Amino acid sequence: MPAVAATPTAIHRSQLSDRGQPRAVAKGARGVLVMGMSDDGEPLGWLTDDGRQWVEHTLGAAEHQTPEVWGVASYGGDYVAVGATVERVVRRIAESGIVPGPDTQVTYISGRRAPTVWWTSDCVSWSGQSFEDVVGPHADLIAVACDGDRLVAVGGILDHDGAQTTRGLVLTSTDGTTWRRVDIDDDDAAFNEGAFTGIAVGDDAWYATSVDIEGGAVWTSPDGERWTVVDGSRDAFRGLTLQGIGVDRGRLLVAGAGLFDPEPHYFVSRNGGRSWRRARLDLAMLAGSDALVTDLAVIAGDIVVVGTHRGAPVLEGGTLYVGD
Repeated sequence: MPAVAATPTAIHRSQLSDRGQPRAVAKGARGVLVMGMSDDGEPLGWLTDDGRQWVEHTLGAAEHQTPEVWGVASYGGDYVAVGATVERVVRRIAESGIVPGPDTQVTYISGRRAPTVWWTSDCVSWSGQSFEDVVGPHADLIAVACDGDRLVAVGGILDHDGAQTTRGLVLTSTDGTTWRRVDIDDDDAAFNEGAFTGIAVGDDAWYATSVDIEGGAVWTSPDGERWTVVDGSRDAFRGLTLQGIGVDRGRLLVAGAGLFDPEPHYFVSRNGGRSWRRARLDLAMLAGSDALVTDLAVIAGDIVVVGTHRGAPVLEGGTLYVGD
């Protein structure tokens, strides 16, 4: 059958800067915001109102804490970012090895990882809230989405040694500041050492991606709280990672890569994730072996992908080609 192209995107191709790694993208009242991390390990945002000129913003951190930002969504007039705050445990080492002095070297080791939510209305001043009592001992929030009324953030729970466990993390909120954990009790929904990696919402359902040591899977929920694995998705994405999911006029779109091969691939489903086809996005930079894709989203009908091309942060809008 002939290929069918989606409506051409209005999002322009753009190299955001010469540093950093973007991790997520969302459109809000002030424009398109890409969140990620700088090469120095600091949270970094790129904001544009025209898709061409980008303004960089940083997200501050309290002393002895290292924030890591993974996901972003718009909520009302605000942007909401999610990730983790890593406690830095101070260890002082004197050059003499006995008495600390002016030449004492200060090193840090990572302590507890607490899932964290930040929010802002102007992308300049951010407020944050960590949830140290939600899970233990460590957890990450990786992605967040909003249907206009409810925010749902997803991620993973880690054990004492920092390894992924068999349960994903889901937090929900109706105001952006008060969050509640959702328990996933179904044994069929267990991971083999994995986590949720993306989330999106359509007209009648929520969807999420996950990855574990065997590969990826797609999940669905009627309300953002009751989650089940879509039949057949684990087989469809065995051996692949999935990072980013979007909903476009009833179609599900995901970006993926091999567990040991970062070259991006794109997939589309027309039946709620029960079957998938390999698709092609007409991308110039975020395709091929020089590219690493970290998020896919649908923004106002446009398919948008962020990642790095030869180490530089890039956002691209693409037209999707699939065969019927």
